[in-house]
Amino acid sequence: MSESFWDFSLRTYGTKNVAEACLSLQNERGLDVNMLLYCCWVGVTRGQQERDLFLHVFEFSENWAKQVVRPLRNVRTWMKLEGCEDTRIATDTCMNFREKVKAVEINAEKMQQEVLETLTEVLATNDLSVAQQLEAIAKNIIQYLDTVNIVPDELVQTELLTIIKAGLIEASTGDIQNALLDEI
Repeated sequence: MSESFWDFSLRTYGTKNVAEACLSLQNERGLDVNMLLYCCWVGVTRGQQERDLFLHVFEFSENWAKQVVRPLRNVRTWMKLEGCEDTRIATDTCMNFREKVKAVEINAEKMQQEVLETLTEVLATNDLSVAQQLEAIAKNIIQYLDTVNIVPDELVQTELLTIIKAGLIEASTGDIQNALLDEI
């Protein structure tokens, strides 16, 4: 049985420098971290995703992120930066509530990932070579970037390298760079 999307995400995101790379792409380019990780997970477990299925998955993911995850993130961030600074509410009380919002946000992301995995069950898991996984990841990510009209500039390529390396530890940095460049 292949690694679940959630477990893959926790493992990958928990790798050194990946959280920073994901947040950079989220904050600087507006990319959805769950979709980036999804593109990698699908590439590792199933291969390249066909356009129609990708668009079906993307539509759900984007809607869920827009309606649920991002509003929760905005609340949590506002509380950290401004809301808990308001002297009319006890800082400890506010920060404790912020932690509860954060937990709800994480649960919302987990739900998003569980649905994405369910939508992908129509694809059989495959025992792919590292080269096949890497090619599929690169194609899946470029498909996502094209869908959201993001040019894979130097920042994007650098951060993707960090993320892909963590998700596909058997691949060399050079092989990852070449796979991305082949698709750009």
